[in-house]
Amino acid sequence: MEQDVINWLPHLVNAIPDKGYGKRLSAVTIALEAWRRGLKVEFYAEDNNENKLRIRYKISDGEKTHYFASSMGDKVTEEAFKICDNKYLTKEYLKKNNVPTPEGKMFDENAVDEEIIQYAMKIGFPLVIKPTNANGGRGVFSNLTNTEDLINAVNHVRNEVGYKEIIVEQYVPGVEYRIIVIGDKVIGALNRVPANVIGDGKSTIRELIRKKNKQRKNNPHLKTRMIKIDKEVLDLLYYNEYTLDTIPQSGEVVTLRLTSNLTTGGDSVEITDDLNKRLKSIAIEATKAIPGLALSGIDMIVNDEQNNGSVIEVNTRPGLGGHLFPVKGQARDIPSYIIDDYFPETKNVKRGILYYDFDDVAAPLTSRAIKKVTLEDMPKNYRYTQKLTIQGNFDVRKYRIWLRRTVLNLHLHGFSKLINENVLEVIVCGRNEETIYTLKELCYKGPENTNVTIDNIKVEAYEYPVKIGFENIKEVITESQLKELEKEQIQLEHEYARLVKKYSQIKNSRAWRVTYPIRTVLHKLKVAIRRK
Repeated sequence: MEQDVINWLPHLVNAIPDKGYGKRLSAVTIALEAWRRGLKVEFYAEDNNENKLRIRYKISDGEKTHYFASSMGDKVTEEAFKICDNKYLTKEYLKKNNVPTPEGKMFDENAVDEEIIQYAMKIGFPLVIKPTNANGGRGVFSNLTNTEDLINAVNHVRNEVGYKEIIVEQYVPGVEYRIIVIGDKVIGALNRVPANVIGDGKSTIRELIRKKNKQRKNNPHLKTRMIKIDKEVLDLLYYNEYTLDTIPQSGEVVTLRLTSNLTTGGDSVEITDDLNKRLKSIAIEATKAIPGLALSGIDMIVNDEQNNGSVIEVNTRPGLGGHLFPVKGQARDIPSYIIDDYFPETKNVKRGILYYDFDDVAAPLTSRAIKKVTLEDMPKNYRYTQKLTIQGNFDVRKYRIWLRRTVLNLHLHGFSKLINENVLEVIVCGRNEETIYTLKELCYKGPENTNVTIDNIKVEAYEYPVKIGFENIKEVITESQLKELEKEQIQLEHEYARLVKKYSQIKNSRAWRVTYPIRTVLHKLKVAIRRK
């Protein structure tokens, strides 16, 4: 899927860096929305049972305080969380409330593989095998159509990956939607498309993957979610009679994975405005079916021809990145809906244009130096932003040091970016035009006791958010350096494909098949030893 014109939210430009913050993106954007409305925000560190640090946050208006974990606020009850954390229990609640969901059954760790296979054969192909408590599509096998694939999938999930509790359910054909519901209202919907490339009639599949990954690097939500050329991709290409060197026809869609997770290269297509009433109703009823579920992310398989959907999962912490930075479609301001719900009195508060650096906030928490960070209140009435393009002859290093000190003394916020050795771009945000005019006049003079010749300072309007404080942005990686890195990546991909091909030859050999029982016994022994 080629990336269309970007329709991202303008108030998040700059505020969310290219790297995107990964799994913390939902928390960052919700907290930022609250802070910009004048609410008090505090981030704090919390250890779980495995001593893994989690960053949580709370938001207060001075009278009431709400606690959040990622996108989940404290209106979601503990009961709702426990139900949704267990896929089978979720399915039971959905069925009890007549919400369409695929027929299936859970098998606990005491169930033997033969019992699972027998039930699967009873409900019939095609089938889905998935763990009861895994996330991100881990251990999920979809559209299994024969006994051999079924046996291999069960063995892999239970004995190799180690998810003993699994669900076997009917496979429902269609496209996968993620629908976000607050109360009785749908506020966002995504069509999550499995990793794919579209032929141009000239490029190989390998080249198309590389081009698409280049696009994904420009998306704050997908930057670290590249399409990786692994065994799953190579096997699917082989099954469909492709190789990495195949040149697809112009417009031909080549599917690279069967699952639609964004983490493995899937695309997010925002479709909220196109969602029909029937699907909205199913998503709302699925949310109501879980007691205490104030906000949900409903995963649904949709059959467009039948105008119907089947719920396959209910999430208490839906990721917001796909809605904020979709590959296609108009971005949805989900954080704003969430703050509206928790702090309705702030609905009409005008959002500020400043933002803070979350990395600076998180650093002392992740290093465990301190337990909490309370943000200072957002500076008020900062509405006037301009770009100054300074052209002339000056000592860049000394000038930028002086510039930072001068900007901060004038109580302005912003940054400077070096265009070349004679041109400096300066973005500043202040409370009024007069202060920025003062800065312009000072920039003509520059630091004392230095030779500064300013030929021109061009002043233009600047419409995007500005970070509090002032920084001199460092130079970025050059185009030649990028090309060198791409060459190295191509070499690694060729080597990986060669090794996978060799592994496939070994696995299909007679010796591999003959020694399968021995390897299975050895694997079980290793697992037993580790548990001791």
